[in-house]
Amino acid sequence: QVKVRSSGTSETMRNRGRLESRHCFPHQLVTSIRDLISELRQIPGNKVHWIVQEYINPRERGHLSNERQLKKENRDWVAEFEPVGHRPGHLVSIAVRQWRDGTYPTNLDLTSTSELEITLRLKRVAIWATQLSSRIHFEFVWDGKTVWIVQADTAEPATGINPNSLLPIQI
Repeated sequence: QVKVRSSGTSETMRNRGRLESRHCFPHQLVTSIRDLISELRQIPGNKVHWIVQEYINPRERGHLSNERQLKKENRDWVAEFEPVGHRPGHLVSIAVRQWRDGTYPTNLDLTSTSELEITLRLKRVAIWATQLSSRIHFEFVWDGKTVWIVQADTAEPATGINPNSLLPIQI
């Protein structure tokens, strides 16, 4: 099977969840995209592109983010694991420190054969992404063998007024 994901060209985290995705067999791809187009919720000024990925049957799924509302410093991350069966979801903090972890992961392999290794593999992603200029929200799934990053959204740039611009020229 494959997963068809909608991706808005100007979609931000504020629009997260408005666009639909679904999985299907490859021979159903065109029909599935047509159905998704007919179900689109409008996002102003947004073109939608379609991403086709191999479908991964998840044993675990969750989010990895360094968004401002979660952590003050962009080097600090939170991994959120969604509930599975009767087990509740949970959060794990992931701290990236250049003096300890380096500035680039030495290994980008995300192979993980145990649930305990998932956070260690996500730390590799966090080390890599900490170098980027914006904060990022990743979605991941784990199939029992590999952690897959299936989506990444950048945080919206901070908006506001520079308080120094409000000071009078002379006091």
